[in-house]
Order: sequence, then structure tokens, then C-alpha cells
Amino acid sequence: MGTSLNELKTGREKLEIINQVLARINSISEAIDNTRLDEVVGLKQACESLKNECLKFKNDIVDKNDDILSKYDDINKKYSNISEKYNNVNAKFDYIKEAYEDFSLNKQEIQNIKDFLENNTEEFENLKKDIQKYEEIKFNLDTYINEIKQNKDFVKEYFDLSTKIKDEILSELNHALEIVDSLHLNVDELKEIKPELISIKKEVKDLANEAKLVVSEASEIIKNKINTIFFENQRLNQEMIDSVKKLEEIKFDIGVKYKEIASAYELLLESKQNIEDLREVIALYKEFENDITSYSQIIKDFKSKIENLERDLKSQSESIYSSLNDKQNEILKNLNEVKNEALVTFDELTAKCEGYKIHFEQSYDRFNQRALIANEDLGRLAEVAKKELGNDKLIYETELKVLAEETIKQMEEMLKGLSDERNEVTEVFETQKKEFTTLVDTSKVMIDNLNHIFNANYQAKKNEFSIIFNEKLHSLNENKQDFLNELVSAKENGLNKINETKEQSLNEIIQTKEQGLNELETKKGECIDEIDNQARIYDISGVKANVEYLLSLLNDKDDGKDDGIKDEIANIEQGIKDKEQELEEIKKQIEEALNNNDELKQKNEELKEIKNQIDEALSQEPPADTSELEERKEELENQIAELEQEIAGELINKKEEIEKELEEANQNLEDKNNELEQNEKDKKLITQKVLDITIKTLEALIDTKVSLNGDEEINGNKTFANPILVKVDPTNDNHLTNKIYVDTTLNTKANLNGDNIFNGTNTFNQALTSPTNPTNDNHLTRKWYVDYGGGIKNLGTTGSINLDLRQAQHFILTANAGTSIGIANFGGVGKSGTITINNCQNVVAFNAPFKFRIAQSGFSGTETFAYFCIASNNVRLVRT
Repeated sequence: MGTSLNELKTGREKLEIINQVLARINSISEAIDNTRLDEVVGLKQACESLKNECLKFKNDIVDKNDDILSKYDDINKKYSNISEKYNNVNAKFDYIKEAYEDFSLNKQEIQNIKDFLENNTEEFENLKKDIQKYEEIKFNLDTYINEIKQNKDFVKEYFDLSTKIKDEILSELNHALEIVDSLHLNVDELKEIKPELISIKKEVKDLANEAKLVVSEASEIIKNKINTIFFENQRLNQEMIDSVKKLEEIKFDIGVKYKEIASAYELLLESKQNIEDLREVIALYKEFENDITSYSQIIKDFKSKIENLERDLKSQSESIYSSLNDKQNEILKNLNEVKNEALVTFDELTAKCEGYKIHFEQSYDRFNQRALIANEDLGRLAEVAKKELGNDKLIYETELKVLAEETIKQMEEMLKGLSDERNEVTEVFETQKKEFTTLVDTSKVMIDNLNHIFNANYQAKKNEFSIIFNEKLHSLNENKQDFLNELVSAKENGLNKINETKEQSLNEIIQTKEQGLNELETKKGECIDEIDNQARIYDISGVKANVEYLLSLLNDKDDGKDDGIKDEIANIEQGIKDKEQELEEIKKQIEEALNNNDELKQKNEELKEIKNQIDEALSQEPPADTSELEERKEELENQIAELEQEIAGELINKKEEIEKELEEANQNLEDKNNELEQNEKDKKLITQKVLDITIKTLEALIDTKVSLNGDEEINGNKTFANPILVKVDPTNDNHLTNKIYVDTTLNTKANLNGDNIFNGTNTFNQALTSPTNPTNDNHLTRKWYVDYGGGIKNLGTTGSINLDLRQAQHFILTANAGTSIGIANFGGVGKSGTITINNCQNVVAFNAPFKFRIAQSGFSGTETFAYFCIASNNVRLVRT
């Protein structure tokens, strides 16, 4: 049966419609595939963001670890402060002990005075013999009568002075006890606290180590989880690419087969079937949507758990987990964004399917209209097409179902893996939270226990000290009253004995006075001649002057010497004021003369500009050479000094003379004040006991006849009123030397020309100057070279090295592979400078005590690091 052109035309149109349907199906499959790829890419991005958040969390934990270490350092500083306070308390207790010992010594001295008064009777019995000895020294007997009368007043004054000294000692002791009470601490208490502080230090150190271990374990776990997620994402991406390739092959095969089909009727039936298949796919997507909603519910539950965890963490430690809350919110936000993107993509697919459905229905109507025309001609083709389409339907249906099941299964596995990872992360957080809370609770309990122990010990020691203090104070008051009673009774007894002995001695003196006067007149001439002769040998006149001076102090006789010294001091002070006023006037005249000179102003401005240039050159890195500027600066300073001398030379010389006179007047004033103060001290320190010792010493000197003839050896310190005369030059090492010999010998030695070697210690009154830089190790070095020129040391090419910062200020080196840099000696607190490293990419570590504020990496090329020495275990590095 033949076919017409119209029939062929309708068949071509049917083929075109079939091709359009196949194109629509391909576009749907591509949209499905693209949707899967977008979801996988979104999940990958979400995982990467989770990885970044975990890294940030790790850095936060490291920062917290640094904070813990800084707190550990603060505890060490506090411990050192407590040790210093402990040492101060020990020093104060030593001072109190010394004060108490001084009090004991004074008490012993008072007891000695009491014993002296009790034994005074024998001394007065020997008074007659003493008077006879005093006659030999040409003293008038009337003075001794006055001395006996004054001894009564002196003893009374001595008792008053002793009482006053005792009261002052008691006040000082009370003051010392008040100091002890203000400290509220004692040595035993600090010794008990010290081991507890050491234990606290060890526990804090252990806590820091445990925190380090927890941080390292958490970082390792997070790192492993992130790696597993990353590899799982790569595997899923590869599987999705393979599935896309399979779909492309299926699409190509289906296209080839459908191009061979010419039956419109079977195509229509097959199109209806395809629509039903699409509806099934839509139903599957609805199920997938339900699964997504269930997953979203799981995510919501997980979010609620995280929120609960956040609240718990905030209640336990807001300072540590504040940053973690933001990170959890960002993770949830990313998951919600992924969910919303999946829902949007699903809605787009649903809309596309609805559009395809409408298009298929329209195509179905057109096919019905045209099928009436071509029904008869395509009957045979319909059967063939029905078979072929049935086969293709089965193939396409099975492959599409398998593909949908695989896709859904992969999505479920991915979501399950993500939920497992989240659960593991939450478990890790929970365990870390529990460990941290337990550590915090134990630390709080330990600190509370320590505070309780400290308070209990402090209160106990305070009570014990107050009891001891009250007991000691009570005993001191009792002893004070007893001692005062003893002193009063001893005073009364002493006065009675003195009065009795006074009457007896007066009677004896009156009886012997007449005899003594007669004998004294006869012996007067002889004694005077003998004393004059002996005075030349023993310097009795000087001893007499000292005795008279002591007696004048005892008798409170003011001969007007102190008044004369005071008048001299007033005159000197008035002269100093006049000289100071004159000096101020001369300074004003010098300043006016210098300010009115234009040339001097110009020189000063030029000098100031050169100093600024020197400072700018030295502030560069490395510092520039300023030798020329330094020379110009010295030249200008010399020129300015010469100009000032020309302009105001006479005024400057006069100013120097006045300053010299002021210095001499101040020295004279200081000498007079010292002399007056010494006189006052002598008057206060002299006692009857000192006078007795002086008289006995004088008697010993008079009785001991010394005659220096021949070779004599003088032991002890001897002071000569006049210089010793030496007429001949010395010949041995132990001979005295006269001034002429010393001057001539030293002047020849001091005229040093050429090369000279100084042995021993030599002191120079002015700083030594060096106009050039040193070239040998034993040359003098000027300050500029030490600070800048000599402060740069090039270490050359080296491997791992420990720097001795004492050797220079700035260091330069070239690093070999695997170089690590440390410190051999930190050079002292406040030491600073730079370290310049070439091939810095070879540096693997900066060893302790080097510390960066923030960890550094990625070194390359030439880099410079600034260092500052805070302590031997803390050298701060800054990457510039």
C-alpha cells in the first residue's frame, strides 16, 4: 500500500514531536542531575565552613591556654611578692629583737648604776686619798667641795635621765609592738602558708598541662573528622560524576532508538505512560521532601540540644564558651541555608514537571487530531513501535528507578554521616564540658578549703599573738612598777648615804683643810716646778685642758664658746645669702649678653639642626654613619664656647669665683654646725663615770714615767699635732719621706711621653676621649661605636644557633635548612634590638624563651624581627 506526500508530512511532524518529547525528558534528567550536583556542592561548602569554624575554635582554645599560662605567671609573681613580704617581716622582727636586746642592755646598765650607788660608800671613804692626789695636779680644794655638792645634783639628774631613758625605751617597745600588731602576720604563719602556696602552684601547673592535653586531643579528633568528611565528599562527587556519565549514555541510546520509530499512535500511548512515570517520579520527590522535612526536624532537635548546651556552657563559664555560641549559630545558619536551597530547587523541579505535564497534554490533543488521519497508514508501524517503546519503557523505567534509589540512598548516607559527625562533635564537647566543670568545681573546692585553712590559721595565730602580747605587756607593767619602786628605794638609800658621807667628809675636810693649806703652800713651789717639767714630756697641759673641759661640761659652765660659734654661723649664713644674690645678678647679665649676640644664636641653631640630623640618622635601621656630623657638632660646640668666653668672659670668671667662694662658705658652715653639734653631744654624753675613768687614766699617765730615748716602738694609733720633720731622703721601703723627695720623684714619673703601661688600678678624674674607631680588641671604644657601630654583629651562614645577646644589639645571619634559633644569654632586662635573617624560609622554629604574641609562620626571603628582653624566660619577638 503506497503512501502520499501528505502522509509523509504528517509522519515527519510526528517524528519532530517525538524528538521534542525526548528533548523535554533530557532536560528534566539534566535538571535532576544538576540539582544533585548543586546539593553536593552546597554540602561540601557547608563542610568546609564547618572545618573553618573548628579551626577557629581550636585557635580560641590555644588562646585560652595562653591565658592560663599568663595566669600561671601571675601566680608566680604573687608568690615572689609574698616571699619578699616574708623577708621584710623577718627583717622587722630582727629589728624588734635588736630593740629588745638594747632595752635589756639599758636595763643592765641601770642595774650597774644601782650597784654603783650601793657601793658608793667605799668610794667616799677613799675620797681623802683622792683629794691628796688632786693636790698634786694643783687643783683648789674649794672646787672639790663644790664637786661634792654637785655630785648630789648630778646623781639626781642621772636618776631622772635614767628614768627618761627607760620611758623612751618602753615607748619604743610599745611602738615596735604596734608595728607587729599592724602586720597581722608572723613568721610561723607565713612558713605554714608557704608549702600551701607551693602546692597551689603545682596544682595550677598540673591543670595547665591537663588543659594542654585536652586541647591537643580535641584538635586531633576534629582534624580526623574533617579529613573523613572531606574524603567522603570526594567519593560522593566521583560517584555523582559516574552517574551523570551513565545518564548521558542512556540518553544517547534512547535518542537513537526513538529516531527509528515512525508510529504516532504508539508514541502517544508511550507518552501517556511517560507522563505516568513522571508522576511517579514526582511522588518519589514528594517522599524525598518528607524525608527532608524529617531531616529538618532532626536538625531542629539537634539545634535545640546545642542551644541547651550553650545555656549550660554559659552558666558554667561564659568567658570561655562565649565565642562557641556564635560558631554554633553560624553552623546552624549554614545548615538552614543548605535546607532552603534544597527546598527551592525541589520547588523549581515541581514547577518544571507541571509545565511538562501541560505541554504533554497539549501534544496529546494534537496527536489525537492527527491520529484520525494517519490511523490506517500507521497500523503496522504502531505494532512495531509499541513493542520497541515497551522495551525501551522497561529499560528506561528500571534505570531511572535504580538511579533514583541510588541517589536517595546516597543522600541518606550523607545525611546520616553528617548526623553521626554532629553527634560525635557534641559528645566531644559534652565530655570536654564535663571535664572542665569538674576541674572548675575541684579548683573552687580546693581554693575554698585553702581560704578556710588560711583564715583559721590566721585567726588562731592572731589570738595566740594577742594573748602573748597581753601577757608580755602585763609582765612588763609589773616589772616596770617593781623596777620603779626599786629605783625609788635605791635613790633614797643613796641620798641618805651621800648625806651621811657628805657630813663626814666635810668634817674631815674642815679638819684637814688647815693642815693641807699649810702643806700645800710649802709644796706649791716644788709641785709647780715638777709639773712644768713633766708637762713637757707627758703633755699634762693638754690633759689638764681636757679635764677642765670635762669639768666645765659637768658643771654646766658655759664659757661663751657656743655663743661665739652660733654668731659665726649666723655671719656665714648672711654672707652666703649675699653671695647667692650677687651670683643671680651675674647669671642674668651673662644670659642677656649671650641672647643679644646674633652670631651666637646662629651657631646654636646650626648645632640644634645637626643634633636633629644625628638623631634621624641613628633612628634608621641599620643606623647611618654620623662621624662627619659628630665632628661638625664638636667643632660648633668649641666655637660656641669660645664666643661665650669672648662675650661674657669676665662675668663667667667672676661667676666661677663666687661659686667657689659659696662652696667654701657652705663647707665652713657645715664644719661650724658639726662643731656645735659635737659640743652639744659632748655635754649630753659626759657622766660622772666617764670623769672617774678620765681621772684614773690621768693618774696612770702621771704615774707612768715614759722617756723616749734611743729606739722606741709605738703601738696603736698616734696623732701628732704638728707635721713630723724628716731631714734626709729615704733609703729603705719603711722610711718616712719628705715632701721634696715625693714631688721630684712623682713629677718625673708623671711626665708620660710615648708608650706607657699602667699597672694596678688607675683612676682618671675626667672621661677618656677617643677620636677614632677601634681596630684591635684592646683599643678604647667610644660610646657611638658601642651603641651603633659595634652593636651590629654578622653571624654569617649558620644552622641552628643560640644567640648571646650580650655580644651586640643587632644581629644578621643567613639560615641553612632546618634552622632553629634560641638564646644562650638574654643580656639583661630591657635589652632590645633586631635580628635580620636571610633565607628565612629555612627557619623551622624560634625556641624558648623567644615568644610571639601571635604564632607566626610562612617565613620567606629576608625578614627582620625586633626583640625586647622582659626576663630571662621571656624575650618578646615582633615580626616587622
